[in-house]
Amino acid sequence: MNKFFKDSTGEFSLTRFWTFICYSTCTYIMIKNVDTLDWSMLMAYAGVVGASDLAKKWINKNATK
Repeated sequence: MNKFFKDSTGEFSLTRFWTFICYSTCTYIMIKNVDTLDWSMLMAYAGVVGASDLAKKWINKNATK
């Protein structure tokens, strides 16, 4: 579980902590309401998670240049 809250230097990352909490909460809500979900809600969730991951990788890539 420590890898979710620490950055590459081993220090505690508040950004990673809140990202993990947010994704966990959204995933819980999606699982809890699976019988009432429609495709647009599922696609919006997948888009947010995917776009966030791509943005994080892009930012990290450009920060190391």
